[in-house]
Amino acid sequence: MYRLMLDELRYHNGDLPVNSKINRRALVQGAGVLGLSALMGARANALGRSLPPFPTATEMYGWAADVVEITNRYKDYRRSGTPGDAAVRQYIVEKLQSFGIPIVENQEYEFASHIYEEWALEVEGEDIPCFFWRDSAFTDKQGLTAPLVYVGSKIPRDGSLAGKIAVLDVLPGAIHTGQLTAISDYMHDPAGFFTEPKSLPAPNLSTNMPAAFYEAHAEGAVGMIGVLDFLTGTNKFYPDVGLAVRDLMPALMLGKFDGGALKERLTRAGNSLDGKIVLRGRDEKRARSGNVVGTLPGVTDEVLIINTHHDGCFSSAVEDASGIASVLALAKFYGSYVPDLRVRTLVFDFEGNHWSWDYPMGSRIFARQNPDVIDKTIAVFGIEHIAREMKVVDGKYVDAGHPSPSILFAPNDPEFKQFAIEAVKKNNLDYTFIPRFGGEDIMIPAQTRWFHLQGLPVYQFITGPEYLYLEDDTLDKIDRERFVTVNRTFIDLIERFQYIPYRRSREF
Repeated sequence: MYRLMLDELRYHNGDLPVNSKINRRALVQGAGVLGLSALMGARANALGRSLPPFPTATEMYGWAADVVEITNRYKDYRRSGTPGDAAVRQYIVEKLQSFGIPIVENQEYEFASHIYEEWALEVEGEDIPCFFWRDSAFTDKQGLTAPLVYVGSKIPRDGSLAGKIAVLDVLPGAIHTGQLTAISDYMHDPAGFFTEPKSLPAPNLSTNMPAAFYEAHAEGAVGMIGVLDFLTGTNKFYPDVGLAVRDLMPALMLGKFDGGALKERLTRAGNSLDGKIVLRGRDEKRARSGNVVGTLPGVTDEVLIINTHHDGCFSSAVEDASGIASVLALAKFYGSYVPDLRVRTLVFDFEGNHWSWDYPMGSRIFARQNPDVIDKTIAVFGIEHIAREMKVVDGKYVDAGHPSPSILFAPNDPEFKQFAIEAVKKNNLDYTFIPRFGGEDIMIPAQTRWFHLQGLPVYQFITGPEYLYLEDDTLDKIDRERFVTVNRTFIDLIERFQYIPYRRSREF
């Protein structure tokens, strides 16, 4: 039916002789976007066709819960290259196959991994709860013993840290709602959340780290202890590359309250206490992870990529079991779609190595392993972090009563950005703003960054709640009902690009 309708359209436009062989790509490129869309809708309605049922919030939450349950079986959760990573990839493969996606691949690759197995801090015979700072150097079996020096929030540049361990207050980053308003093209904010002046947490930003780490090393320090500022007192923080450090010296993290107690002891002792850091592990030169890629052929071989990442630092329900569930929902939906109405080939791309230095490594490897897909790609759609906003009450996270503020990055093209605005309005995707620069000045902090930098149109939904990289990212932090709103918004965007000519997508 779809081929017949396109044939008729081109025949009436004088573009196609009767009985000529159809070139499907040429047909889509030659069709008027709005006219074809209206024609398709009219024909489908006349035939009584309806869209397949969309997965429910309960169903999507169940998939996220499955991912978290698998993750929690493993000591290293589903960090890239671990058994938990492999188990979750297998779960995704089996889900895609169960949805009828005909081509499903676990595209494995090797990478170098820095794996921590033991960490400890001892001061005057007392063990202080701590956590490793990602990618800092290992110690030997005996550990590193040196004088502790509390430096506040700033590294002294007078040589006083030589041979010592710096104890630093890590200053958290924040974003003000006024800053978001200033960079927005559009805000869908019925509750007025963004118009009220307030600071929002930026989970992977700090005003003094990682710069202070490198400054301390340059001043001769042999180690660092960072005191975190989370009001829950947690030390379980696994940041991505924005706050990771290089392996120049060992570094640990302390929670706010344990760190506060240590600072008081150091102050009373006149910075004359020794500390012992133990940080042991191994460098795995040939760790293995992979991108799970499901391909659903369309009428044409032109591609729409639907993207998220599958790895996680702890249970990581929001980051990013919720993204996995969202992309699985789109795979199930389009797997049930009338084939002749599915114009473009859809590639469901679940990537690994979100925390690697070569960020985003999963996207770079996907492009290297699938160059033909990249050549034919018209647009990329990314979903990460379907999150509730939380506040801290009596040292615990409790629901703040609304979704986590969201960013929807959209291409820096008036027509393509208008698609995003219309989809957000139609689906009432509240607490959401669309940045003015489409990622050029505000870099997309997600797997789709690489695709954007190659000049492809990218739509990326993402949130950044404070708990994102903490052990506290558990299932109760997922916004169940927002699953449907976000995914229906993306269906509207994907449907727009079913009919955008290939060359138009490359000209924006």
